[in-house]
Amino acid sequence: MRFFRLLLVLSQIGSLAARTAPIRRYEANIVPVAIAQDREGVLWLATTGGAVRGVMRFDGLRFETVQAPAGIDLSGVTAIGAAPDGSIWIGTPKGLIRYRGGSFAMVLPGEIKSLRVTRAGRILTSVGEGAIFHTAMHSDPDPIRWSRQGVAAVVGAFHEDLDGKIWFGCGAFICSASEAEFKAVAAGAKSSTLQRIASVTGPGSSGKTVNWADVVKAPDGRIWARNGPDVLIVENGRFMRVAALPVETFGGVRPEFFLDHRGRLWIPNRKLNFVERGKIEELDEALESVTAVFEDRQNTLWFGLAG
Repeated sequence: MRFFRLLLVLSQIGSLAARTAPIRRYEANIVPVAIAQDREGVLWLATTGGAVRGVMRFDGLRFETVQAPAGIDLSGVTAIGAAPDGSIWIGTPKGLIRYRGGSFAMVLPGEIKSLRVTRAGRILTSVGEGAIFHTAMHSDPDPIRWSRQGVAAVVGAFHEDLDGKIWFGCGAFICSASEAEFKAVAAGAKSSTLQRIASVTGPGSSGKTVNWADVVKAPDGRIWARNGPDVLIVENGRFMRVAALPVETFGGVRPEFFLDHRGRLWIPNRKLNFVERGKIEELDEALESVTAVFEDRQNTLWFGLAG
């Protein structure tokens, strides 16, 4: 049996120094690799294993499989996000699908490598073998006006910090941009205006080829990144390895970092780790093979598990 579990009261805990928290468990034979919440409060789950390979909804009481019409294939879903207008955005190997007003539409063809719907409602995605960076606003009329960002191929996931800035790997660099900067590029400004940090490794680094799976800035100013199993931070302009944490994939999807509203960074892998006061800790609970981390609007954390 594979489980989907709810961590009930973590949002009420100021510190996880004890590394424990009460857990409420919801069981379903699925492997959720991404979670989003629509404006009605319903959770949408992208699942890659178990009884369902596709999209499910969970209203707190029951799980419901989302049925798509002919021509829309949800079976390979790898990412999901919810926009302020109520639309749901679904990343698949065949393209980006939008669900709005009860209807599905393929809005961007090509394999979706990564997807992020920001709090401002901006859609960020990388597409195809070249991981070409596309962005648009959720409110754009049909056909959507996709803006291709002229940066190096996007590497890994997009992450949003608490100030609304987006962080991601771009070639051998780490890139970041605010909503204002994305708007400027969409209006014709050069994408070279986006901020970039060269991947210069320090004495404690692994020396491996850079493959930034995750990058995000914490409220204390530290930039955290993952290159393979290595978790690193930026210190004095150089990347220093902090730990090596084994990483699992589920249906080809690698669990992503998650920054909660308190600025606590969650690092899912075979165990569930988190960053507290600049130090990586492990949650002392039976949470193994963590597939996804998500925080809803009530600041409750949800964890997907496989196992």
